[in-house]
Amino acid sequence: MTNDLKEGGIFVLNSPFKDLYEVEARLPGDMKRDIAKKNIKFYTIDATSLALNLGLGPRINMVMQSIFYNLSEVIPVNQAMELLKTSVKNVYGKKGEQVVKMNLEAVERAKENLIEIVYPKSWINAPDIIEVVEAWDPLPAEKTDFVRNIMEPVLANTGDDLPVSMFEAGGIMPVGTTRFERRGAAPEIPVWIPDNCTQCNYCAIVCPHAVIRPFLMTKKDIETGPEGFLARKAQGGAEVAGLQYSIQVATMDCTGCAVCVESCPDDALYMGPFEDYAEKNLPHYEFAYALPLLDDKVDKNTVKGSQFQQPLLEFHCACAGCGETPYVKLLTQLYGERLVIANASGCSSVWGGTATTHPYSVNKKSGRGPAWGRSLFEDNAEYGFGMLKAQEQRRTRLAAGARKIIDDRTASPELQKLLENWIKHFTNGDKCDLVCDKLLPLLEEESKTNSALQGLQEQNMMFRVQSQWLIGGDGWALDIGAAGLDHVLSSGQNINIMVLDTEMYSNTGGQSSKSTVQGAITKFEPVGREVNKKDIGFQAMQYRNVYVASCAMGADYNQSLKAIREAEAYTGVSIIVCYAPCIDWGIDMKHMMDIQKAAVDSGYWQLYRYDPRMTQQGKNPMMMDAKRIKTKLSKYLNDENRFKRLERENKDRAERLQGGLNDWIQMRHEKALRMSMDDLELLDFLKKRIGEVTSESVLILTAPRQVMPQKWLEM
Repeated sequence: MTNDLKEGGIFVLNSPFKDLYEVEARLPGDMKRDIAKKNIKFYTIDATSLALNLGLGPRINMVMQSIFYNLSEVIPVNQAMELLKTSVKNVYGKKGEQVVKMNLEAVERAKENLIEIVYPKSWINAPDIIEVVEAWDPLPAEKTDFVRNIMEPVLANTGDDLPVSMFEAGGIMPVGTTRFERRGAAPEIPVWIPDNCTQCNYCAIVCPHAVIRPFLMTKKDIETGPEGFLARKAQGGAEVAGLQYSIQVATMDCTGCAVCVESCPDDALYMGPFEDYAEKNLPHYEFAYALPLLDDKVDKNTVKGSQFQQPLLEFHCACAGCGETPYVKLLTQLYGERLVIANASGCSSVWGGTATTHPYSVNKKSGRGPAWGRSLFEDNAEYGFGMLKAQEQRRTRLAAGARKIIDDRTASPELQKLLENWIKHFTNGDKCDLVCDKLLPLLEEESKTNSALQGLQEQNMMFRVQSQWLIGGDGWALDIGAAGLDHVLSSGQNINIMVLDTEMYSNTGGQSSKSTVQGAITKFEPVGREVNKKDIGFQAMQYRNVYVASCAMGADYNQSLKAIREAEAYTGVSIIVCYAPCIDWGIDMKHMMDIQKAAVDSGYWQLYRYDPRMTQQGKNPMMMDAKRIKTKLSKYLNDENRFKRLERENKDRAERLQGGLNDWIQMRHEKALRMSMDDLELLDFLKKRIGEVTSESVLILTAPRQVMPQKWLEM
């Protein structure tokens, strides 16, 4: 941070350090030397605490801008302050009077919180500290060469100095490296109250960053745990009998979004100051993380059981409270060990694959995890479809090779039997995995002395079933990449699609997309969008052989889980459209899950599943998972600045556009409702619509006609 400072420059560090003693204990040696050699004026300010106290959350931009103008004197300070206050009114006036007031107070109070650090001359010879970490953090011992030699220099903004020869050919990066970032970015972190907890695991399923996790363990395990480790008897019947349950937080990786606290139905969590709990609780998390996984003790196909599975997406750089990541995290918990992801450009390609810090990880027991690659907006569907066809061809050739080994009897009887079972379960992911767990070690051993098996061994990564997914946002799916996606939808191939719908181009600052609804203000549509969104779900249904689901996790956790399971199991194209709240909507992200429920209750967002397999059973393929509109649309719109801003600036236009949005929502809801009805339900529905009075349905039983015996007639 100090490399580019000039002689006699000014350095302001946002930190909780308030005096020389605290600063000296925390700053790395090279930074101290740089400051002293250049005779830098050094200041600290706890801008984060100030912003929190003012009600701004973690937003420190006005605090730091005020400090810049006070110290730099690029223009007279009094003039700068007046200009900055005018700018606050112009920029934040769109967000309401209270937001303006809080930012003006930040400008006023910044200088009084500034602390000058008068450092000793001895800093010019300050020694290097090998690991600039807290003494209580056990992780540095696990750092790999990649983390030390490539990732850390990149994070220190010296990546341009690295020679190309240090990188692996092809740009391949190791997975699971976000675990080594240890950002410590949250001013507050969740704290568990075990006696209030009903062990529902809702806090874990909603956590965008996979930092709060439930653990199962034995009493013997706990005896070896750190002092103060909290656990309670596991609830849930015979499958967890004799086990203990604990909620733990990765304190250095939490972003402080508070979604878990807001989603807890039992008041079993609260947000506590980082400095009070981070040091104390991190060893507890690391202890629980290091214990053997007991995920096989529970059914992973339930909301609670899924959260005992190791998340293979963790500690990424998405915004605090991100609405996209819980869906993908859940996907990795269900199928992560066989996931292959083609990711479109957008937010999910940023938090999913930032250079050197990769959040996709591997399962501790199997060592397997998602394979991830990114393509552009315009061709991600083709990119992922190509992956699918390539692995299909490779597995087909592998199966042909296995059949030849079986026919020629060139392997041991045990291996031949396993190859036969593998072919039998060729497309069944779970059963194929069980076979492969035995087959692959034996194949590796026999191939060392049997040349006939070497061809199979060279392709051993293709034995397991792969689950191919295309993932991206609405800008990709409904806009720039729509043509390619439509080609995949029409293909009939066994491929899955997950659309993370934020209703705008979130990664570039909130521009309008074809998913933006009528009346919403976005960049490039500052007076509210005139037309309504394209409905990708109903578009996909027109092919009649595509599995389609519309989800909002905060409205129904189980429905989201069920949709992912059904989509993955469907042999054909599947698409899941996931409602993903975004900070660019002008909302407090800690309420992200509540906002999803409000969207469904008002009809703004639909919950449904369209499963073509139902038609083979003589059933309706369309299943509405939220059949009633429970609240007025205005109740939902009033909580989001993208709609409220237009009401403040042009009430008549807002009423017209939001009225059009409401009409469209009612029409869409009725269309989906009709599609989900059987013939009798639809008949009753239509009768009510036209005002025809209908009585209760009556069941009439008739007996077959019989000829009476002649003797009965003669009586």
